Amino acid sequence: STCSNWQVMPFPRDGKFGGRHLDKRLEATPIVPEHLRPFRGQFEQVDPTDRKSSRKNKAKLSVEKVGDRELILEELNKNVNGLSLVSKELRDDRELVLVAVKKSGLQLQYASKQLRNDFELVLEACRQNGNALCHASQSLRGDRQVVLVAVRQNGMALDHARKDCRGDHRLVLEACSNSPFALQYARSKSRDNPEIVLKAVK
Repeated sequence: STCSNWQVMPFPRDGKFGGRHLDKRLEATPIVPEHLRPFRGQFEQVDPTDRKSSRKNKAKLSVEKVGDRELILEELNKNVNGLSLVSKELRDDRELVLVAVKKSGLQLQYASKQLRNDFELVLEACRQNGNALCHASQSLRGDRQVVLVAVRQNGMALDHARKDCRGDHRLVLEACSNSPFALQYARSKSRDNPEIVLKAVK
């Protein structure tokens, strides 16, 4: 056989060379954009094998470090994960977070607890990506207007809605109109509704 000289290398039991461990190593090493390289000394190098250290010391951008709020706004406008780089204080800055979620709704996960309960900001995030609903506050995940915007953008976002919304006829119908597979997340009463079932199977 032409493959007789090939050797199969066993996958290490500790998983150090692939899979999720590799992903974590990549996440732990910040990529400094070219326009921020003059400030690269502000980015900390962390031990990728130390999970606690990686979470604590992940590179952060702040006005104090970069010295230019406009530069941070520019970065948030370009980087779909930009909000993950800003300091904790700036994650509570409504203007910055709004810019970030308009770029990528899923960045809502990095916003402060207070802003994840901000109706207009969450609405913008769900308008950009329906699945941002999973990062909204419990209260807003039960707000019919917010859920409606989310399921119109992505029907599968129904999975993240509060239980009472998953039994709402209009919301379930809208979700199934966008994605037939959303029916699985509806409450049993809605799954037995002929109008909703027909919408899902069309």
